[in-house]
Amino acid sequence: MNEAKKNGTFKENPLEAEYGTAATVYHGPMHPLHSSVAQPKWAPHNHERHGRAALERVSVRRSLPRRDRNLQRESTTTRHHPPPHPRACHPMERVPTRRHRQFRRNPSHLGVAAKKGSLMASIEDTPKMERYLDFQEAPKLYRNSTMFVEYQGSVDGSVLARAYSALCDRHPVLRARIRFDEWGDLLYVTPDHGPEFVVCQGNAETLRSMALAEDWDPADHVAQLTLIRRATGGFVAMRTTNAIADGVTKFALMREMWDLYTSILHGRTIPPVTTASFPRSPVELLRERSSLDPRSADRYESTHRSKERMTPVREPSASQLSDCTTRRITLSEEDTAKLVVAAHVHNSTMYGLLSGVCVLAHSQGQATDESPTTVLTPVNLRPRVSPPIAPTETTMMTGLFTATVSVEVNSTAGTIGREIRSQLDSWTSAQRFSFPLRNDVISAATRVIQINNIGLKPSYHLPDELHIADHFVIAPYNDEKIDPGLLSRYHIMTYDQRLTIQCGYPTAQFSESDINRLIERIVDSVIGLISAS
Repeated sequence: MNEAKKNGTFKENPLEAEYGTAATVYHGPMHPLHSSVAQPKWAPHNHERHGRAALERVSVRRSLPRRDRNLQRESTTTRHHPPPHPRACHPMERVPTRRHRQFRRNPSHLGVAAKKGSLMASIEDTPKMERYLDFQEAPKLYRNSTMFVEYQGSVDGSVLARAYSALCDRHPVLRARIRFDEWGDLLYVTPDHGPEFVVCQGNAETLRSMALAEDWDPADHVAQLTLIRRATGGFVAMRTTNAIADGVTKFALMREMWDLYTSILHGRTIPPVTTASFPRSPVELLRERSSLDPRSADRYESTHRSKERMTPVREPSASQLSDCTTRRITLSEEDTAKLVVAAHVHNSTMYGLLSGVCVLAHSQGQATDESPTTVLTPVNLRPRVSPPIAPTETTMMTGLFTATVSVEVNSTAGTIGREIRSQLDSWTSAQRFSFPLRNDVISAATRVIQINNIGLKPSYHLPDELHIADHFVIAPYNDEKIDPGLLSRYHIMTYDQRLTIQCGYPTAQFSESDINRLIERIVDSVIGLISAS
């Protein structure tokens, strides 16, 4: 604190009336943008040379019993702890009582005698939610992604904070942390740990700096919501570890949060949460509703059932990946609609047709006897099992699908797309889903193109004065980095009837002119398909 006072100005919190919490606001140096070196969280003495920006930082100190190292950490981000609403919990439900405001800490630390049945019941009186990550979740613990919306208009910070708090009531996993013990990675929630909500002034570079930072510590939190304000409009970003929310789950959470925001803004009453629980283990759900490939579980269960510590194989962090150059292609609403028609004309889907476009772009100008191309695609399995799985019923439900295609002289985007779609249908109907590590798949093939089909996402329910100008996902491992061995990577997403393709190419393999030629081929192919439709 003394060191921070030398580099910034501390004063009484002007946000107290808006956010309902007594705290300290720090106006001082901003985190350096595009830093490749992980910096201590908002350490002012490390940022002095980078200039100053208007960052509002609320640091809420907690007086908690220090029973383990996970509870000894002091909050170092802007936090919002709104007053709780009444909730009726079934006696058997393991739902922790929320205590957001400072005066609702453990009474023994405040010198207050708690009465029986009081809202100020001690932490020990409230049960915890906890479970271990399974073998599908654990490898993704240190991979995080940020889903953001760029908005035009005004977002009421206090209403957004209430909406996010209500979302965390419904989905307690957003307030969870990870404890590492002899059995593995324990996901748990304690009543003292409130939602992570950050408010700052900034721009698109601020968003990228936050989303690409490698300072993620799941022992502190596994989810965080950030509101970045600028002169006109701003950004709302939801950042989570991939171990608790894949893209489908995150979209569902973002949609629910905006529904809550709109309802609160219009004065509608949010019904209290009567039951809440952690999302179920994806492996557990797949065993119930499909034929999970038992070979995928062997490496986990043989260790987990023993008395030894389970040490999961982690997916590589961003620092272990290769540098990547990215480009974005965005179509108009009219052209997107025409491309959908073109996919039907070619008896394919948007995923299949665009996969064919990308494969063909790499093959143009190459020898005809080149090695087959492997198309690697994460596939949402929720609607492909019976009964279907709801988006937030589990943390993730993504299988790795691979299709092998050969490009002939007379191959077109349509013929390649139909072949990929046919292989996907066969893989799905077999219901023998497995979960190999991405690196194992990449190392086993010669030419691998990854295509992430995020799919069609309908517009959010928003107030009339609020408009979404952009919507996408940023992650340290898929924005400026790429898995070693990948020839290229494409993210395909349609939001508000507009298609976006984010293209990524290893910097060591592709020059700027190479990338420009590939982008030109893709754009020309898409324009040709649209014109023919």
